[in-house]
Amino acid sequence: MTFIYDILLNYTNNYYYDFYEWDKKDNIINVKKIPLFYVNNKIINDFINYKIKINKSFLKIINNKSIYLKKDKEKYNYSAIFSSGEKSIGIVFNDDGNIIFKSSMLLDEEDEANRIALKQKETCIKYKKYDFNNNIFLRCDIDKKNSIIKELKRIFLNKEYDRLKYIYYDIFNKTSNNIIYIYETLIKSIDNNICKYDDYFHNTKIK
Repeated sequence: MTFIYDILLNYTNNYYYDFYEWDKKDNIINVKKIPLFYVNNKIINDFINYKIKINKSFLKIINNKSIYLKKDKEKYNYSAIFSSGEKSIGIVFNDDGNIIFKSSMLLDEEDEANRIALKQKETCIKYKKYDFNNNIFLRCDIDKKNSIIKELKRIFLNKEYDRLKYIYYDIFNKTSNNIIYIYETLIKSIDNNICKYDDYFHNTKIK
């Protein structure tokens, strides 16, 4: 079995965040030793973008093969690095084979993993692919969206209807007196107008 040593992985949740989206509040783990497997691009793409459950026979192969700090040891029994030679990701599975944590790698550590993987024989992994499980927006935009929703909800619940009307006009250049319609439209339109909302909140200092 091939291993890679002394790397950092982001075990925050089962969403994939590129390393430049890592946050200081994330659960960044120092991994002393972890098995590395050379796989094809399809496996890398599926593991990044979907909910995955692998065959339990593979769990037995990686069980307790990684070394973490003592306080983290029991949390990540089934962990490994998977590399296509172009991209490498860190994955943690639970006892049932479901992905519970997935992580990108720092560039220099990923380069090392890719170089090592290309010297290995390709590993075939049996797994089932379920729902799509990746964010189509940058993480910073997701945070902005959540802040916008929170603020719009606060305004609505406080019955600041004139302000809602103003926001609606500012975003769409339209007027309406139907508060329910305005509120629902504003909420539903955030994804397609994130820059407009961000500009409005920045200019009015509503965050």
